[in-house]
Amino acid sequence: MAYCGKVTDRKSGTPLEGIRVSDGRNIVLTDQEGRFSLEGWKRAHVIHVDVLTTRHSDWFIYINGHVGDFDFCIDPVVTPSDYCFLHISDTEIENRPFTDQIFDLRQRVKENRPAFFIHTGDLCRDDGVARHYQVMNCETMGCPVRYTIGNHDFRGDDYGESIYEKYYGPTWYSFDCGEIHFVALQIKKGDKPSGYQLSDQWIWLQNDLKSMKPNQRLIVLDHDLCCWDEQGFCPTVEDVTIDLRGAGLIAWIYGHYHFNFLHEYDGVLNICSSRPDSGGIDSSAAGIRKINVQGHTLTTEMLYHTIPCDPEDPFMWRTQLEGRVEFSTPLIIGDNIFVATMDDDYPKRCGIYRLKDQSGEIQWYYATADGIKNDIAYEDGKIYAQDTKGYLYCLNAATGDLIWKVCSDLQKGAFTRSGVLIVDSLVITGNPAHVYAYHKHTGDLVWRAEPIYSENTPARFVYDPWREQLLISCHWNGLCALDIHTGKQKWINKERPLWFRSATPLVTEKAIYAAGYCHFAMVDPMTGSYMVVKESGEQVDVSGAPALMGDTLYFPTFTGGVIAVDSQTLEEKNRFLPGVTKLFTAPYMSMAECGVEASPVLRENEVCFAALDGYVYIYERANGQLRKKLSMGAPCTVSPVVRKQEIITADFLGRVTKFNL
Repeated sequence: MAYCGKVTDRKSGTPLEGIRVSDGRNIVLTDQEGRFSLEGWKRAHVIHVDVLTTRHSDWFIYINGHVGDFDFCIDPVVTPSDYCFLHISDTEIENRPFTDQIFDLRQRVKENRPAFFIHTGDLCRDDGVARHYQVMNCETMGCPVRYTIGNHDFRGDDYGESIYEKYYGPTWYSFDCGEIHFVALQIKKGDKPSGYQLSDQWIWLQNDLKSMKPNQRLIVLDHDLCCWDEQGFCPTVEDVTIDLRGAGLIAWIYGHYHFNFLHEYDGVLNICSSRPDSGGIDSSAAGIRKINVQGHTLTTEMLYHTIPCDPEDPFMWRTQLEGRVEFSTPLIIGDNIFVATMDDDYPKRCGIYRLKDQSGEIQWYYATADGIKNDIAYEDGKIYAQDTKGYLYCLNAATGDLIWKVCSDLQKGAFTRSGVLIVDSLVITGNPAHVYAYHKHTGDLVWRAEPIYSENTPARFVYDPWREQLLISCHWNGLCALDIHTGKQKWINKERPLWFRSATPLVTEKAIYAAGYCHFAMVDPMTGSYMVVKESGEQVDVSGAPALMGDTLYFPTFTGGVIAVDSQTLEEKNRFLPGVTKLFTAPYMSMAECGVEASPVLRENEVCFAALDGYVYIYERANGQLRKKLSMGAPCTVSPVVRKQEIITADFLGRVTKFNL
């Protein structure tokens, strides 16, 4: 079962000494003649060299069907201590073209000149696994490209990893780049059974870490997060325990969850990137993550997939904030504007701001531990806000001083992009899976709801005062009602055709109006059952709620602008269209459509909304005539604040702007 061979330089033909070669368990170094001999093991499927190379498949050889020695002819990559690399994940190209997106990725390579490009899995089932490498490889991209296996990439009939290994090489491997040792690991299970035991890669990893140089640091690449212990990073699998922190871990980089996410845990960065071409499951904006390395220090930058907007129209004032405004609508309280920002990069630049209404001048800034991705609240001279780590802040609105702070336990990699909701003496926080109620004066926990399975979503928590219940949109699960006093579940609607992914419901005395998965619905607020369901013909998984005036509802959508429907029949009455989308946020949507993320604003006979094409629109509700549109110069995912002669908006670039109407 021994595996022998030789490693030589492709250009010169000279043997390469000191190259790590592995069979998936054992690791040896080539000798002066470039030769190696591995003892092998019974589940070995691939022989590979643990070095970054310039060609897609020159660094691995699939064992099954191979005859003779395992000889490698490679172009090893040598990088300086300072460089960058690019990260994407979950392209899921099954049964859809990928060539349009690949040109944008190639352009990013040209602009940033990365040392390598890493894709952390879910190419997606037979078609995706078979095709992805053909368009995204070292030769087509202009830099080394590596992959990790995703759960939807386990497709082989012999064993789950077999097709992937033939095209992409081993499902766990390592390479050095600058002063960093990179280790790629396999997610522990997938769509089909694995050909390995759970402990196999961890035995290999123990051997691999012994080969690290004394001055190196460690970065792990995986499809999934370190789900055993995301803060301790010390996994134990079948009695095999590995202290990754002790080995010099500085980052764990993954995908799987389709969101943009970065937390620091005592010097270790937990980094996730969403899809590069379409909105994430939690409505994360499409993009590529650029990770800069300077020796042992990492910084990151999201390169969002955006289309340039038209130049902005003249404005009264504009204030640039640190970070970006995603789903946090500005609050106008008296002569002040309060707004919160988020940041998917590192180091973090995010927090809560108070601006002067008349000038846009910043009065105070409070830096939060992590980004705030949804609405903040004001009551009795206090600002309440929640960041993505689960910290709930209560600030003095006049001074920005912290009054109290608590942290919700969101469990294993979960985070929150939910806003805060004040109901009587309660502040409702957490995320759809983990809902918490705190006392608004003290921060003391009042109740915690039983966990509900849900991915994260930008849908707001909504209070139903007529039935004293809290409405929760649970992505992949349903619309749920909790008793506001106890947090106990009253009902949940899991029935199709709605998915209740992202959209915030609207509650009235007699009905709940909701949207999801191309449908509008009227829901019985007592039971959660459908009263009316109507197919919209559009993608409606946006963050905003419908607005109601008289007998007409105005639903924001990602592909059809704002759609007006009858409040009793849900029959369409009219449409109010923006231009083509310039930022992709709705789950799985990547086409240029007429996107409106946030709730429209109604006044007198007008409907007003900010759109993803970078404009604010004012339409006449009765006849659908466009009255005015203002270019913000950047996509907007929050509702505008509309006055008689003024509009205040916040855009995705983190700019707050006041326009004169």
